[in-house]
Amino acid sequence: MTEHLNLSGVSHGYGDRLLLDGIGLVITAGEHVAIVGENGAGKSTLLRILAGLEAPDEGTAASHGRVGYLAQTHGLPESFTVGAAVDASLASLRALEAELDRLEAGLADAEDDELETYGRLQTEYQLREGYAAESRVEAALDRLGLGGLDRKRTLESLSGGEQERVALACVLADPADILLLDEPTNHLDARGTAWLEDRLAAHRGTVVVVSHDRVLLRKVASTVIEVDAERRAVTRYGNGYDGYLREKAAERQRWVQQYREWIDAMEAEQRQADTVTDKMGYARQRDNDKVGFDFKAGTWQKAASSKVRNAQERLRRLEASPIDRPPVPLRLAAELAVEPEVPSGASVATTASGTTPF
Repeated sequence: MTEHLNLSGVSHGYGDRLLLDGIGLVITAGEHVAIVGENGAGKSTLLRILAGLEAPDEGTAASHGRVGYLAQTHGLPESFTVGAAVDASLASLRALEAELDRLEAGLADAEDDELETYGRLQTEYQLREGYAAESRVEAALDRLGLGGLDRKRTLESLSGGEQERVALACVLADPADILLLDEPTNHLDARGTAWLEDRLAAHRGTVVVVSHDRVLLRKVASTVIEVDAERRAVTRYGNGYDGYLREKAAERQRWVQQYREWIDAMEAEQRQADTVTDKMGYARQRDNDKVGFDFKAGTWQKAASSKVRNAQERLRRLEASPIDRPPVPLRLAAELAVEPEVPSGASVATTASGTTPF
């Protein structure tokens, strides 16, 4: 398998807001990737660019292989029946079946090139498990809580959650080489989520999923790509979701330490300047030797002034190269974790069920 996704020098935004700035990204064949980041960072935008549904403002995006895409809102015409939605999802497979039927009818008199084409298409059909497509649709609908759904019902007659589950079943009816899924568990119950986790983990092709579901991320993702809203960049982390958490914790600890050291250095230089300034002037009583006293006092003041200037210059340099205060980490519920303290009274987001770094 050679399919993969490639972004080169991609910049993209909306209006005056730039979300991605000159990013490069390669997702290799068979890689299972989670895209994470703060809300509004550009995760869905990145997924649409990878799917080829949105062209970047700058740079290039390329995909190699069939792409199956699921948006947070399905995008299917609400006038479609469930059956029409399924048929649309299986259109390329049905076209492959029709071509095989046509070639098969003339096999007796077929030329070598036609026999070769028939063999190639037959192999593709078998790899895509075309014979099991209908049963896959039925199984998917059943596992997603839509077993027995009348195929004649229109999508507009279904609830929003039901529509999304139909769309997910359609994407998985003929699994593409590359699956791009945006928050696929939003409308699933525990049974449906567990089934989807197993299905994606077993997918032999490439999977890229945007999700806040930590269980799904642990079971599916071997790689995590974080979209950084502040830097408008992406960062790759290996070793699965747990590896991502460990690396993020270590990064944050280093950031906190650097921030502390910067604050301490700023405070030390300010104290140095203030202390010397307080001592400047005539700090001792005059003696009878006025000339000698004035000379000594003047010499001391020059030295003190130099110390103040040096401290202020060091302070200026520190201020010119600030260490940003570490942000409060994005968190998921239902898992406890200990975070390093951040100076200056940084608050920590919490939930009723605990806190989890993300």
